[in-house]
Amino acid sequence: MKLFDSHCHLQDSRIAADAGNVVERALNKGVAGLLCCGSETSDWEDVLRLARRFTPIIPSFGIHPWYIHEVPPNWQEILKKYLLQIPSAVGEIGLDQKFTANPMDLQEYFLIEQLRMAEELQRPVSIHCVKAWHILTPILSDFKNAGIGIQLHSYNGGSEMVDKLVNLGCYFSFSGSLTRLKNKKAHSALRRIPPERLLLETDAPDIPPEINGKIDFSVPTEPAGLYYVIRFAADLLNMDIDDLADRVWQNSITFLGQIGKKIQPDIHFSSSDE
Repeated sequence: MKLFDSHCHLQDSRIAADAGNVVERALNKGVAGLLCCGSETSDWEDVLRLARRFTPIIPSFGIHPWYIHEVPPNWQEILKKYLLQIPSAVGEIGLDQKFTANPMDLQEYFLIEQLRMAEELQRPVSIHCVKAWHILTPILSDFKNAGIGIQLHSYNGGSEMVDKLVNLGCYFSFSGSLTRLKNKKAHSALRRIPPERLLLETDAPDIPPEINGKIDFSVPTEPAGLYYVIRFAADLLNMDIDDLADRVWQNSITFLGQIGKKIQPDIHFSSSDE
């Protein structure tokens, strides 16, 4: 079984100092690839450094809606410079009407500009969306034929939106929040998503999984914990975990497009080892 963590933040100060061991533990659990997402111009160099140090890491550079007020005037020039240095994705980008007071029109501007750059360079994107699906959907409609993979990070839009988003070419990524027994909204959405559009992630060091009815917020989440997410997803879908892992691995490669060639092809993990 090979796993791909489609969204994490290894540059985060809570785990960055231990990055070598974090990556090693992930590899030991079969996580053969990780999409490490930058969130603001100030952390892009750390993401780049990690990707050059560790082969399994694919870097992603973007400006998160929480941080759009902190960017330098030439942010587009800087972003393009990073994207051209190394095979990489665009993200974490998006819209948020709950956790930030940044004006929505400004959030839309940054999202659209970054989507345009992703289209220009033919790079996949990782999108954050909270309470803004009615705004995001029309924007994505304009990029339906852009030829890029669009990942909805830690999907929380509910099952009623799945069909429309599928028609826009989106992939749906689920994190440790899926494992929360009370998260019936995510469980219902997962069951509605076409198998070929499913991705899995940890959002490390955030969103710890629920294990044996408990959620430990005191310990940073790691990509190695992706096993708990796929195990829970397999149970919900009544699938063999190895079959689901194969399906999600192929989805990850398709989502990444040309930059997916960086993933290590020779790491395997038996689910019976857990």
